[in-house]
Amino acid sequence: MRILVIADTHFGHRSLAEEYQSRPPDFENKIIRNWQKMVSKDDLVVHLGDVVVGKATDWSSAIPSLPRRKVLVIGNHDKKTLSWYMANGFDFCCLDFFWEIFGLKVLFTHEPKNIGLFDLNIHGHLHLGRHREYECDERHYLFAMEKTSYQPRPLKSIVEEWKQSNKSTIVDV
Repeated sequence: MRILVIADTHFGHRSLAEEYQSRPPDFENKIIRNWQKMVSKDDLVVHLGDVVVGKATDWSSAIPSLPRRKVLVIGNHDKKTLSWYMANGFDFCCLDFFWEIFGLKVLFTHEPKNIGLFDLNIHGHLHLGRHREYECDERHYLFAMEKTSYQPRPLKSIVEEWKQSNKSTIVDV
């Protein structure tokens, strides 16, 4: 089983392509194709929020076509209840969670957080930059669809990349 991470799919958020021009017009199809191509039946996908920003039809046309087990960390655009998301395509749903994996205590959130003791906070929300003010440091890893060619990424590769770029700050115990 592989664990993959994705964030800020924003299905139905047409203004990202039309008004803000921060995504190509076919970004939704790219995300769906990449997910279907990259995620196998045994994989787990951790979605870091902002799944759909649109109508119910945007939900029903996107989420059922995305294979395998899915965990949702609620984002600022995810306005339904946790139970609604679990009844509509996600296996687990939460506001944030810690996972001790690959030798690190990883915090998964939508927005960057400075809560509790963690080695690495993998988050979304900021897309390509700091359009909102947050206190981020070397322990924060921004997952931005715009930087991944609209593909989910294996958690292991994210952790390895982060460890490589922060090797002077990592202390093995």
